[in-house]
Amino acid sequence: MKKPETKLKEKVLADLKGLGAWAEKIQQVGKVGTPDILACYRGAFIALELKSKEDELPSRAQVIKLRKVKKAGGYAAIVTPDNWPAIKKEIASLVCVLS
Repeated sequence: MKKPETKLKEKVLADLKGLGAWAEKIQQVGKVGTPDILACYRGAFIALELKSKEDELPSRAQVIKLRKVKKAGGYAAIVTPDNWPAIKKEIASLVCVLS
C-alpha cells in the first residue's frame, strides 16, 4: 500500500506532465529544505513542497526555500491533497514573460 505522500507525489507529477510541464521529484538526500518537486511550465520556475495532511507544517528550512523562490520570481506553494486542484489551476494559468 502506498503512503499518502507517495500518492500525492504521483498525482502532482502526472498532472504537471499532463499540462506539458517539465517536473521532477527531488530526492530526500538533497539539501535541507529543498522542495519536493521542481518544475518548469511556460518558462515559469515552480517549487512545490508536498504535505500529505492539511495540518502538517513545513519546516523552517522549507519555508525559507519557498520564500527565496518567490522572491526570485518563481512560483512556490505547499501542496496538500485538498488544495492541489486550486494550485494546479493557478499553475495552468501561469505565463512567464521572458526578456
